[in-house]
Amino acid sequence: MNKLFIILTSIIIFLFVFKLTLFDPNIYNKDQKEIIDFLKGEKELNNKFSERETIHMNDVKRKINNFNLIFYLFLIIYSFSLYNIKEPIAKTLKIATLVPIAIFTLLSLFLLNFQSTFIIFHKILFQNNLWLLPSNSLLLQLFPQEFFYNFFKIVLIKAISLSTGLFVLILITKSFLRFNHH
Repeated sequence: MNKLFIILTSIIIFLFVFKLTLFDPNIYNKDQKEIIDFLKGEKELNNKFSERETIHMNDVKRKINNFNLIFYLFLIIYSFSLYNIKEPIAKTLKIATLVPIAIFTLLSLFLLNFQSTFIIFHKILFQNNLWLLPSNSLLLQLFPQEFFYNFFKIVLIKAISLSTGLFVLILITKSFLRFNHH
């Protein structure tokens, strides 16, 4: 069960950071914020977009809603997995925070060939080709590939930072507890 806990830790950290970053108003300009408000269900999509762009954004909105459900489902499973840790908790927690650091560091290699990663990501996530928009489309003007490159980089940096912070916190807590028991 410890393996499940360790894997779930990586997933939860990534999903949590992705969710925080996705809805962080500080990374968007005014026009982009309107799209994010649509994705959050707070606004209707502006009629400036083509039919293809509108259909794609509705697809994205559905994916984000599914993502939110998956996040909370994993959080529930994660909570239950805490009760089934068989080894000493400090050891399991240390490993559970080191594994994501390694995984997210490896994922950063996708930044080296981001265009291919971006295409593969869309082919996996979307069953249609509506994400293939003309270069002059409003949606691509608002969210060029560089935006997604930077977004992915921010998510990875935050995920590595959070994992590292949790690892250090566990080490400090373990040292503090050991010090107080002597």
